[in-house]
Amino acid sequence: MIKVAILCKNSLFCESLSLALANDSEVELLNTSLRPVDEIVKSSPDIVMVDSDLFHEVLPRLSGSEAKVLVLGGEKMLGNGFNPFLFDNVIGVLGSTTSVDMLRKALKAAANGEVWINRKDIKGVISSIQNFFRNIERQGISKREKEIIKFVAKGYTNKEIAEALHISEQTVKCHLSRIYKKLGINNRLHLALYYFHSLLPING
Repeated sequence: MIKVAILCKNSLFCESLSLALANDSEVELLNTSLRPVDEIVKSSPDIVMVDSDLFHEVLPRLSGSEAKVLVLGGEKMLGNGFNPFLFDNVIGVLGSTTSVDMLRKALKAAANGEVWINRKDIKGVISSIQNFFRNIERQGISKREKEIIKFVAKGYTNKEIAEALHISEQTVKCHLSRIYKKLGINNRLHLALYYFHSLLPING
């Protein structure tokens, strides 16, 4: 059974989605519409379907949750050069023309840990990722910061980085904090992705 919560601004849209999934024996609807996000998190959904208009409001409050996020109407975000897949919880984007059958397939794919995206939106995802890395390369990463990024990408802990560079662990944390702020990211996975995709000029 896939436990699903739905969050969208338009209550009629939410109700339509709920009705579309009501008779699916593999789906358990937990919450819909305008309930507080905290309540939805407490209900431990497997998947939260989030209206793209609520994305920036809802995603930070789902941080740390095990719930996977399907973005509704996500093609608007991709069209504006914003890539929701850069966020840990996001596992799929559903276009506004998605049929009920495709919605059910997307839910089942997401529940199995698969990424869901319409074929016509793939180009937008790739383009936004390329733009993301081009932009962050302009943020002025120092030589020391590049060294730390390299070690993070190789799986080193803060303690191991400190030992390798002969600095304190607290100094490593301070460097990481500045790096995250410069790049507009907030975790080691995204930092590793940055390293592998941006071709930082560090050998070894």
